[in-house]
Amino acid sequence: MAERFIFCFDPETQIADSLKQSLKGENCKLLTSNHFEEALMMLQGFPIEIAIAPLMPLKSQGNLFLKKVEEYDPNIRRWVLSSSQNIQDALKWILKREADDLLLDPWDENSLKVKILSAFAQYDAMEKQKKQTEKIFSRIEELSDINLSLEEKITERTEALFFYQELIKKIPIPVIGISEEGLIVLSNEALGAAFPELKTIAAGTEMQDVLPPPVVKLIELYLKGMPPKEAMRFTFHKRMARVRIAALKKKRAMRGCVLVLEDL
Repeated sequence: MAERFIFCFDPETQIADSLKQSLKGENCKLLTSNHFEEALMMLQGFPIEIAIAPLMPLKSQGNLFLKKVEEYDPNIRRWVLSSSQNIQDALKWILKREADDLLLDPWDENSLKVKILSAFAQYDAMEKQKKQTEKIFSRIEELSDINLSLEEKITERTEALFFYQELIKKIPIPVIGISEEGLIVLSNEALGAAFPELKTIAAGTEMQDVLPPPVVKLIELYLKGMPPKEAMRFTFHKRMARVRIAALKKKRAMRGCVLVLEDL
């Protein structure tokens, strides 16, 4: 089992000596310092789990040290050491969240050991929660990156789709797009110029509402996987036109077709 560390900031050293005697033989190491700056350096140099500072003397330094401990690692258990005569002042530290617990001087060695084990367990639980939180945030960041990547891909594909739609609208050949449900989903400017009667086709219009029955029949057969062997000729609004059909597929599944009309 890894050795665990307790730190005592003790300007007068007597408390530290008593704690060392009480913890002799235990699986924890007591580090001490009676100088404030040195105490802060040691705090950063060891995996401290419990930090102890006396209420008296030098109250201001003890209070400031525990504040520095919280700033460095809020999971470290902070104890204020006090005699029974000053217990009210020590409890004020705890109520103000300037310390997590109270250690009375003198202490019972068995009670002290139980108290330390409890503090270690609290530290372990908080560290576990911290790691879980970091893992969750890391996962959120990963998902955020994935979402951003997807958004970029969607944007790229959307821009590409707009480009293709504009391209189809501008090509000088009459084109009609038909969905697998038989709905007209696309028509271009050349269609309206060649066949004025088809200029105002709205997306979602049933193909049988605007196309001649023979063409509708041809499209239905095509969508069922029975394409004509060659271009067919039909009369569109009293004008002869040649019809060519191109399939729209996704993973070999028919998704619709495109009609290309040639005015004859």
